[in-house]
Amino acid sequence: MPLTPVRPQVAGAHRPLLVFLHGLYYDNNSQLTNQMFAALHALGPRAPDLAFPYGNHSWWVNSASAAWASYVLHEVIPQALQLLHADPRRVAIGGISMGGFGAYAIARLDPSRFCAVGGHSAAFYPGTPLT
Repeated sequence: MPLTPVRPQVAGAHRPLLVFLHGLYYDNNSQLTNQMFAALHALGPRAPDLAFPYGNHSWWVNSASAAWASYVLHEVIPQALQLLHADPRRVAIGGISMGGFGAYAIARLDPSRFCAVGGHSAAFYPGTPLT
């Protein structure tokens, strides 16, 4: 599955990692905007490494059709840590809309894995399982 890693231009190793989950009808490149890069640059040496996975219309949860939450926990995060050389003790997860819902659902599955969790305009779809 596609994963878009982003490393800030400022030198540094073992940065925190932010896994950012996209919303419905978007993809792993949807947040790669001038505004995002400007905000990342403005953080200077405090900027995290970023990982943008692809999630289809998954709501980022495990279901009968696919194990999206498991994919994030067991594939996306290890791959991003390896690619970016980020700090494995400082992994945050967040998202927008469907991705915000997914971030909370995934953090609920393994709360000790994350140093922070957040959702911007986190959507809720009745009947979507949290497992």
